[in-house]
Amino acid sequence: MSQELPQPSVDQELLSIADADAMQQDYNNELIDLVDLILIPAPNLPVVEFAAQLFEVVGYVGGDRIAFRWMDLPLVLCGKLKHVKAEVCIVDLSQYEVLLVAQEHKMTELVGMDKS
Repeated sequence: MSQELPQPSVDQELLSIADADAMQQDYNNELIDLVDLILIPAPNLPVVEFAAQLFEVVGYVGGDRIAFRWMDLPLVLCGKLKHVKAEVCIVDLSQYEVLLVAQEHKMTELVGMDKS
């Protein structure tokens, strides 16, 4: 039987305070600090950490649900077994079921494409 994720809930502190240092809850402070890191051009590690922590803050992680980073997922595509790395996924350990997969959007420029 497939399990559904709970409705997300957000601490009012996240909605009303923009400065991480002014927050009283450490997990909210860490989440906003990760947002600041995402805005700096860098490898995608801050995005992965932000997504994992966001899932925890909104209540998607807990009980039997765990956020895994860089998890190898086997997929059958066109009849062949392939493996992909999920940057962040939520797994229900009681059912051994992947409930949610998050990947950072990566844009690739096509060589020779006219940008106009």
